[in-house]
Amino acid sequence: MAEIKSTIDLVMERLARMDLDDAPDMDEEEQAKEGMRLAAEFLREPGFDLAGTVEGRRAERPFLRGLVDALLRNVVLPRDDQQQTNARRAMEGLLAIGGQAGDLAGACADLQNILQRYLDHRKQLRQQLEDA
Repeated sequence: MAEIKSTIDLVMERLARMDLDDAPDMDEEEQAKEGMRLAAEFLREPGFDLAGTVEGRRAERPFLRGLVDALLRNVVLPRDDQQQTNARRAMEGLLAIGGQAGDLAGACADLQNILQRYLDHRKQLRQQLEDA
């Protein structure tokens, strides 16, 4: 007589198979999170050497994706000088990772000018509103 498996046994076997299939994804997810943590550390600590830290890990795509995503999330239209500083620091990190590539350096310089003009214009409008 064939052995009848309980539902719990079937579920446990399926979970075991799923865990084996998802193992590489979890590793990639952890690498991406590590990249995000490294970006946060870079943004917090002024003397942090991002290029030196990343140098040995350039082949790890999930790590770099997490790092770049975290840096790009900090490039926003600034509401104040602190956000402008964070955006500038994030762009410095992108340049450190990109190795000062010509297109990247030019794009970051243009973006920095746009963000600065936005912040200046915002301050002007606020001043005009207060004066009125």
